[in-house]
Amino acid sequence: MLINQNGTLNSSNYYYPYDPQLARFAQADTIVPDPGSAMAFNRYMYVSGNPLVYTDPSGHCPMCISAAVGGLVGGAISYGSQVAANVSENGLTTDAFKDVNWKSVGKAAVVGAVGGATFGMGLAAGGAVAAAVGISSASGTAASIAGAATIAVSGAAAGQTSRAANNILNHRSVTKGLGNPKDIAIDATLSLVSVRALRGKYRNTLYSDVAKPGSFAQKSLPGKWRYANKDERKLIRRYLQEEGCHHCGTKVSAKPIADHMPPRSRATSNTQFQYYPQCKICMILQRKYLRWHRISPYVPQSRHWSAWRPYQTWGPTWRLWE
Repeated sequence: MLINQNGTLNSSNYYYPYDPQLARFAQADTIVPDPGSAMAFNRYMYVSGNPLVYTDPSGHCPMCISAAVGGLVGGAISYGSQVAANVSENGLTTDAFKDVNWKSVGKAAVVGAVGGATFGMGLAAGGAVAAAVGISSASGTAASIAGAATIAVSGAAAGQTSRAANNILNHRSVTKGLGNPKDIAIDATLSLVSVRALRGKYRNTLYSDVAKPGSFAQKSLPGKWRYANKDERKLIRRYLQEEGCHHCGTKVSAKPIADHMPPRSRATSNTQFQYYPQCKICMILQRKYLRWHRISPYVPQSRHWSAWRPYQTWGPTWRLWE
């Protein structure tokens, strides 16, 4: 966040005036970025009042990646199904790829974007609810159960909102076909299957505990009591670029940290350490929690684009059999 000499926040191409006497922005955000969060309805607040954890480079929707990917998947499903039908009827010709109803493809993209955004918001909300009751990605079986429930509910909700959007685009009653138990079960099941198929784990949807290996913990190095040396830090930097910060998932950090797990303040003489890649922001949050316990130990996924993972993809797969 950068406030320039004219008292404005420079967020990419957006400029918001800031009043230092009121300690708040004098111009509201142009949208409610996350309708699932009560704090988002205060459009004078920047990233839910937590700029240490979140960024908002566009000044807008933190779920835009989920929506964009959902739109691409929806459009691709519509286009692919039409091409397949053309090939089935007339054989494999160039016309099979051209004789497509682009209006239907566009509608499917919109439907996919609505469902993708819903799925992304559902995952974020589920992680927050789990953290509120003390469940993080490091909570073992409870984390797997909570993560699976979050994915299933989010997938079912995405299926319903995308169907509602499809009804609107086709001039039907918004509620037509909604609430069908079979559809809800299929959408929930497909979401669970797709997460696993895309190399995700159910616990990945939950917040990380800064005192334990995080939701994005993948690669690590055998550690020692001392800080990592030059060669170890070089590897940790590569791991962060490949797998992301093990707590928040961002793959971008000015100074990657070789994070001791378990933390040295909780170690004993027989502790076997591992070095995990960590971003500087999560290091600061971890330090505040371990030293003073003034903040929550739970860290959500970063809103930086690099923290998005393929297993967070959702698309209106129900269009394949309708």
